[in-house]
Amino acid sequence: MPITSRAPQPGVEPATVEGEPERRSRADPVPPSVGVVFVHGIGTQGPSETFLDWSGPIVDLLRAWRSGSGAPGDPVVRATFDFSPTTAPLLELAIPAAADLPSSRWLITEAWWAADLRAPSLTTVTAYLRSRLRTLVGGIATGYRTRESMWQERRREGGGGAQPRRWAWIERLDRLQARAFSLGILIAPLSAAGSLVLAFYSLLRRVPVGPVRDFAELRIIDSFLVDWFGDLPVLLDDPVQAANVRARVAGAIDRVREAGADAIVLVAHSGGAIVAFETLLDPAYADRRIDKLVTLGQGLSLGWRLEADPATPNGPLPAGDRLLGDLAAARPSLRWVDVWASYDPAPAGPIRPVAGVPLEVVDAPDVETVRARLAANPAVPHPLVVESRPVTNRMSVLDDHGTYWQNDEGFLVPLVRHLDAARGPASASRFYRDPAARADRIERRRERVAVLAAWDWLVSLTAAGTLLVLVVAALLGRNVLETAGVGVAGTFGIVPGHELVTGPVDAYGGIVGGLAGAAGLSSLASAFGGLGPPLLGAILVGLLYLVLAAFGNGRWDAWDRRERAATRPEVPVFPSRRPAAAEAVMLLGGLGALLLATAGAAFAAGWPAVVVAAVAPWAVGVGLSLTASRF
Repeated sequence: MPITSRAPQPGVEPATVEGEPERRSRADPVPPSVGVVFVHGIGTQGPSETFLDWSGPIVDLLRAWRSGSGAPGDPVVRATFDFSPTTAPLLELAIPAAADLPSSRWLITEAWWAADLRAPSLTTVTAYLRSRLRTLVGGIATGYRTRESMWQERRREGGGGAQPRRWAWIERLDRLQARAFSLGILIAPLSAAGSLVLAFYSLLRRVPVGPVRDFAELRIIDSFLVDWFGDLPVLLDDPVQAANVRARVAGAIDRVREAGADAIVLVAHSGGAIVAFETLLDPAYADRRIDKLVTLGQGLSLGWRLEADPATPNGPLPAGDRLLGDLAAARPSLRWVDVWASYDPAPAGPIRPVAGVPLEVVDAPDVETVRARLAANPAVPHPLVVESRPVTNRMSVLDDHGTYWQNDEGFLVPLVRHLDAARGPASASRFYRDPAARADRIERRRERVAVLAAWDWLVSLTAAGTLLVLVVAALLGRNVLETAGVGVAGTFGIVPGHELVTGPVDAYGGIVGGLAGAAGLSSLASAFGGLGPPLLGAILVGLLYLVLAAFGNGRWDAWDRRERAATRPEVPVFPSRRPAAAEAVMLLGGLGALLLATAGAAFAAGWPAVVVAAVAPWAVGVGLSLTASRF
């Protein structure tokens, strides 16, 4: 059964609770009703999953904004959806009059296509990835290498001026990360390592040994490779299935048109940007007017790199490829806003168009100037202007791609402004009109995220240093790692069901030992066998630091939620950071305690001294945090 708060009557155009918006000119940048179509990326999303995950943050932001402006807090007029593919979802939001603009409404749905593709076999996927790993890694490294200072994100919102001194450490940390991820010497080793892992995994699945084959056939691994990466070659190289996906997007557009939308905005993430781009160029859907395209973490640059001949990376795409086309000619009134996170590996920076795709990528403050210059000479063909918007998500290669919707300041605020002004620049919107306040929001987020990145680096480097000290101690005769490993092995041996892990491991060991013996390397196999307990000890130390890092990340998440919620009204409220500083002091004390408890054990005279030395800095940290939290 569909879930609905107010079902529409057949043949009757729904009206908002605040009255039917007045009809305005098609040239008006803020239309009376806006249809929003979400286009998800590759993966295994279920029906209405993207619809709920993306609409929820928008509703939360609008609730806070409406409450701050004096309007009733709940913007939801009606919602209808279910969790089966039979019914497309629809959400109607009421947008109150503000800033001399009359009320309007938004009609939101999703183009769900995750189940419209037949994934290729695992063999096909691994072969595809192995042939293109160098292209993937090289493209990511190039993007990080050429990325500009993220201070520009604040300046794009109107916060001009020189970078303040208090940001100097953030810029140094940012440059360190960018350089680390863009080193050219890493491209070949990472590509070779990835190719080796894929080849080894494929080989394991063919080994005629039960535990080995069963372990290699874990569904989570196969699903990750096939369901996530398998969609890429299908979208790019299977014309029949790709056409079926484009039909889903067209159907979603029709859905909001029929509900009364005057303007249409596509919001596409990752591989969904490939789908949206091809749909906009498809002659079969040329009659579907689309006013604005918003891409986040776009996979188009990745698609262009993958479609090029693997033998000539960054070369031209084959003639007639669906990823080639002139959007300015096909849709001259289209506006395109591209949002990319600083360390998102999918876009790896701003869009870098290839030959055959005429685009002009422009910084947000210069978009209208460039559009006016091009419009002044309509007789000359011109490229489509793309508004490029960098954002700071988590400053993390692992997290940046999936955390746009948790970034109120850099992503959600510009998004609702662009949805409101569906036919024009964000400056025409009723939302968050003070550029200084928008810049301040972004600055505070950048400071907050830099603290998270610094914490992760600090824990990682401390863990690496601790393991190095323990290895040196082992060479000097105090093998704390081996002692800890023996204890872990003894404890693990009494855990019920441990055979599920030890069985495949023992089988691997038997295979490696047999192969080494056949090759005359029995002594080498014995040496590796003796590394088991120290490796277990090293894993234990690593897990201790991982738990501490996760705890710190959890406290940061709570801090992030507090600050985001406080800055959602039109006039932001910037809360005190003393409680967060107090927690940081306690975490640093805990890190010092763990460092002394692990590395100090290797050289301490006895365990009592280690315990005292470890507990002391943590206790000092707790005391300081309690004191700081009172002010």
